[in-house]
Amino acid sequence: MLQNRITVCFGVFAVMALSNAVVPVLPSLASGTTAQGLIYSAYFIGAFLMTLPAGLLADRIDPVRLVQAGLGITLLSGIGFFLAPGGFYPILLARLFEGLAGGLFMSSALAWVNEQSDHERLSGIFMAMLNAGLVVGLLATGGLVEMFHDPYSGLAAFTAASLVCFLLSLAMKPGTAMPREWGMFPEESMAKRLVRVGSQYYWLWISGIILIGASGVVTALYPDYSDLGPASLAMAVAGMNIATMVTVMTISRMALPPVPSIRISALLLAAAMIICLLSPWGFILVGITQGVIILSQMAFLAETEVQQGTVMGVFNTASYCGMSVLPTMAAFAAERGGFPLAFVSTAILCLLAAVMVGRCSVCRVRKPGRLLT
Repeated sequence: MLQNRITVCFGVFAVMALSNAVVPVLPSLASGTTAQGLIYSAYFIGAFLMTLPAGLLADRIDPVRLVQAGLGITLLSGIGFFLAPGGFYPILLARLFEGLAGGLFMSSALAWVNEQSDHERLSGIFMAMLNAGLVVGLLATGGLVEMFHDPYSGLAAFTAASLVCFLLSLAMKPGTAMPREWGMFPEESMAKRLVRVGSQYYWLWISGIILIGASGVVTALYPDYSDLGPASLAMAVAGMNIATMVTVMTISRMALPPVPSIRISALLLAAAMIICLLSPWGFILVGITQGVIILSQMAFLAETEVQQGTVMGVFNTASYCGMSVLPTMAAFAAERGGFPLAFVSTAILCLLAAVMVGRCSVCRVRKPGRLLT
């Protein structure tokens, strides 16, 4: 059991670090805001396409096996950057393939985490390692680029890290999930479960697309918006991930009511978008709100569904949809109307999300000893 926990937590660290290794060097990989936005978003498009199928599979196949597959394909995607470097389309394809691997890993890993008896504490550790990976991916890449003057140096380092995690995953033990006994739907087919989960938590998913995607907007636009160098840019964006990491570790031991927590965070996130226009310090507030939003959604879903594959698949699909669609839309808006338009438009969407999540009536339920609203 400990072997599984170590592998899953270090696995998400490596996957996220590799995914963020391109952020400080986007201007070196492609010219123009739109091209850079496409490279950044390609990962999330791939993850978006894979997370739902992976989640559905995790309800039929042991999530441990899918975690192993996700880490193996992540390793191959990292190698792919070095097989055909130098052109926009090969980089875009490698990034897309990396996203497919990340989506497979994330849905299966989160399904495994949320099916453990101590899922709240474990989810806090998992999300902290996820954000630690994002931070290290940014900072190490920025430092390595300045040291070796090679934009691929960070990718090389974290491809090696993914190799270590893949080898660790080969020793993982399947059959270690411990589902709760209440809330089961034993007669549901895969299709019925998907339809029920999609419709029952509809407004929760829509708000998640906007609120999670907003963090991708600031990350994707800042390399072109600011005059910060790779190392300074990495530090600025890393502040957001550090804030998220500290937040999830703190609130994972607290029973926060999900809907009010998400709505308040949405309002703060709208303010953070405006602050980011003026100063990179706005990234800190973005990171704090992301931590509250993600853990609030995960905690609610863990307590309302026994089989976590489908709900975690939809959860990740909504998140990656936001991370792929919103940065692309914001990049387009920035090129047509300027960066203020892109940030202000995102802030308005966050305000709308605060209203949307309040319409999720099914989220207003009680569990023994805990008020989830």
